[in-house]
Amino acid sequence: MNKRAIERFAETTHEVYAGAVGAEFGKAVPSIFTDEPQFVHKETLGKAEEKKPLILPYTDDFEDSYRAAYGESFLDRLPEVVWELPDGVRSLTRYRYHDHIAQRFAEALGVPYEGHAGKPKSGGFQRAMGRMGVTPAQTAIVGDQIFTDIWGGNNAGVLTLLVHPIRFGTIFRVLRYGIETPFRAGARPGDAL
Repeated sequence: MNKRAIERFAETTHEVYAGAVGAEFGKAVPSIFTDEPQFVHKETLGKAEEKKPLILPYTDDFEDSYRAAYGESFLDRLPEVVWELPDGVRSLTRYRYHDHIAQRFAEALGVPYEGHAGKPKSGGFQRAMGRMGVTPAQTAIVGDQIFTDIWGGNNAGVLTLLVHPIRFGTIFRVLRYGIETPFRAGARPGDAL
């Protein structure tokens, strides 16, 4: 998210990547779709008295950019990001936090950001490909969910690459993965889903 950190990362890795990819560097993959690129690992606390380390993406000007985007203080609403709300209520602040982190991450990398893609509908894919000036034949999606990522990619006519989830996060994702298991079990590497 921090533009200076991303620039430093690019400075230290550019030559390595350029050497590995050769003449195709910068042209081999013109368009990539990804979910939540900013989250290596994010947790919540179950109870107010729980003590454990948490990792939350944040940078020095995040409060200012969040306030500019949503008209409220992120820090005033921080508890909603680390604790679940009562009675299963979904937190608008947590949703906005995730969206803003993804947007900041993409901006720092200098790549276009398409939020609210609405998978499995193809509209988000179409908008992103239009912005990048690429066709479905030049685009791939790497996803871990059949009923959103892969179905959405198929609806948009792009190459789909199904991977195993890094983490499940919520009971909803665990249940959805359970429903997908027969499709995953019957597929061999390279099969179309």
